[in-house]
Amino acid sequence: MTMMKKLLAVSITTALTLGMTACSSDDDTETVEVPVPAAPLEVSFERTYKATPDGAWFGLHDERNELNYQEYNDGRPMPNGAEPWVNSQYVLASTATETKIWYGAATSVYCYWPMVSMAMPMALMNYETERQACQLMAPTGQMPDAQAFVYDPATGENIHINDKTVKNGDQYWADMMDFHGKEIGIKNAVKAPEGTPEELIDPDGWLLDENGTLVLEDDQTRYPFSFRGNGESQGLVFVMGYLTTPDPDVVNQGESDKIGYNRLFVFNEEKMEYLGYSEFTYDTVRRFITVDHKDGSEGMYWFGGPDQSGGQAGVAKNQMLRWVGTPEEPLKGGSLGNGFDIVSDDTFLDYGVVGDVDMFQDADGDNRLIMSSWYNPTGNAAAKPYTSKMPDAGFTAENKASYNDFFRYDQYDPDTVGAHGSKLAAQAFYDGYLYFGSYHQGTSGAYNHLIKKHCVTVGFNDDGTPIEEGSLCDLKNSVQQQDELTIAKHDEFMMKTWRALSLFRIKTEDIVNGDIDDVELLYGNEQDWVFVDDGKDGYHFEMQPNLMGQKPLFGKEGFGHEGLVYAFTMTEHDGKLFLGTWNATAGLYDIFENGIEGYKHPDSHNKIALGDEVLNPNDIAAQIGKDTEKGIYDDMYAKFIADGMTEEEAHKQALVMSKLLNPIPTDGGMIGEERVVHNNPAYFLYKAVKEQNQADDLAGRGGWLAVFEDTKSPATIVDKYGFGNSCNNGIRNYSKVDGELYFGTTSYCNLGEEAGLEFYKYTGDNR
Repeated sequence: MTMMKKLLAVSITTALTLGMTACSSDDDTETVEVPVPAAPLEVSFERTYKATPDGAWFGLHDERNELNYQEYNDGRPMPNGAEPWVNSQYVLASTATETKIWYGAATSVYCYWPMVSMAMPMALMNYETERQACQLMAPTGQMPDAQAFVYDPATGENIHINDKTVKNGDQYWADMMDFHGKEIGIKNAVKAPEGTPEELIDPDGWLLDENGTLVLEDDQTRYPFSFRGNGESQGLVFVMGYLTTPDPDVVNQGESDKIGYNRLFVFNEEKMEYLGYSEFTYDTVRRFITVDHKDGSEGMYWFGGPDQSGGQAGVAKNQMLRWVGTPEEPLKGGSLGNGFDIVSDDTFLDYGVVGDVDMFQDADGDNRLIMSSWYNPTGNAAAKPYTSKMPDAGFTAENKASYNDFFRYDQYDPDTVGAHGSKLAAQAFYDGYLYFGSYHQGTSGAYNHLIKKHCVTVGFNDDGTPIEEGSLCDLKNSVQQQDELTIAKHDEFMMKTWRALSLFRIKTEDIVNGDIDDVELLYGNEQDWVFVDDGKDGYHFEMQPNLMGQKPLFGKEGFGHEGLVYAFTMTEHDGKLFLGTWNATAGLYDIFENGIEGYKHPDSHNKIALGDEVLNPNDIAAQIGKDTEKGIYDDMYAKFIADGMTEEEAHKQALVMSKLLNPIPTDGGMIGEERVVHNNPAYFLYKAVKEQNQADDLAGRGGWLAVFEDTKSPATIVDKYGFGNSCNNGIRNYSKVDGELYFGTTSYCNLGEEAGLEFYKYTGDNR
């Protein structure tokens, strides 16, 4: 099908930089007079690609819903009565060769992000609107998988990598799509069936053999890969797939710690041939970089490290690796025996996983790498580490990089506990400076870190419920309370711990041996809220100056938009610095704008799928005579205890089931509305962003693009509307091919004409 190219010229008449209200932050940022061009900057982009469907959608939990990545991506017509289901939503991992962009597409991100990172009640995450369908508990075969693609900007061709499009594709498809836990040695304990003699049942209900040993079976669970980082070197392309699994070193009894597992898939681009994979066990992998060494050789480096955003324990080592294989034998050799060496020393272990990386030259003309790091769950706050001088032949297993840093996020944010939940993200060099921005993963950041510190489990009651102590325990357990005071306190806590992206810079010459005094705050808050624990008297918030003691040079955090939480991508091009952002609030408009009554299927939130069976919590609640989480919890807990579970295990399982089976009243009554909407951190954010953007709802939900024309002027927000597509809530990755700049987007939509990721080519400006 020929795709109509779309020429989009976007402009703005003023730079949106100063004096905008920010609910979680101060309102006293000083206006700075700066020179601006006589005419506002205008930039133009051309849409060059839009994602194609990979499935057919009939309706929420409809057994006719179908995923077929190969055939629908190849143009297979939709069945009668179905609409296109577009699950390639995020350009999450990408690398550019001389002629092509290899990328991994993430799926259904906005179907779990609000629950994981905005504390959205689980019951709200099964729904269908005109543009978005989410099945948190999907019927068998209906949970979309991430896929990998090769995009050729010159021809517009987008190749889905599968068993029919690459040589040795059958092996790739099996390696990527058919991974089971047993392949890495995961063993599951077996529940004792009914009628088992008591002497063969352990206290938690697991089956024992005649020697009193747990009976184990190979884990047959299929775990799907996602994609986070890609790289290229010497004609080969490396596509990193990652997932989380139970720790194979521990018997899986349903609650073992999770680890990250990685397969680095390797392809020969010229031959379009799959060459195999190497295995690693990092919680996540974010970035690759290929550099030219002083001796003329080429080196590809990448980074793996600790992360907890997918439920991992967060104990993976933070390390830098280098590919040392050859194009002929890419997966052989090196100290790891799979084509790779670890080339970082122990000074790197306390940093978090790398969010971005570049090479620069120090004052002596030597090459170094500079990185943005996330926080380490057991180590440092987010930081800006840089390497020791790079040897002429690059870093090696014998001559490893050591690390120092000039900035940590808890040197800026006055709430140093909450600051440990922030991350540093995109960076770029521009006109003698290194610019870098932050990422705040919603309630997974300061909100959760503060609750974890100030509400500690000290034991368990006889019924399995935890005994907790701390000033935030009442708030942590208040989601079922519906009075106005409780909701107001939760709203205050959410918004005063919330942070949007901040932007900083340092002169390139000051990086080595630099410190916090060398860093300038460009966009951020002169003051911010700090949580103060009052012990038995509860807590309060105080407005305190940022720890840098600086007023932001140009404006407030998030450019005055609380939803812009992520400095997504950054690059210098055509004499300008481009910064793409991600808007966390995008899909909340669809969820809350018309309320539950506005859904395509008003009762859709009251359906969940367990395997092939679709259950309705309203029916279950009616059967057991309970219609609240507490009531369902009590019933499930009693059932699990009767089944032989320990009190602690029964509590954990009953807690999960009470959230899954808790029905949302459909009578529009105040009780249901307040429980699932009003006392809801995602709703608090939605309200704040609505207030900030007033009548401009499209700006409230869109991904924003900021552009600096020089180092003396504030950024111009050249686009607030996702390149004219209201589903585009982020500008994720940039790629440069044949001298041209391309941006890949993120979309929260998977239904409708605007759904799915896109690529846009920069075509010029009005200068």
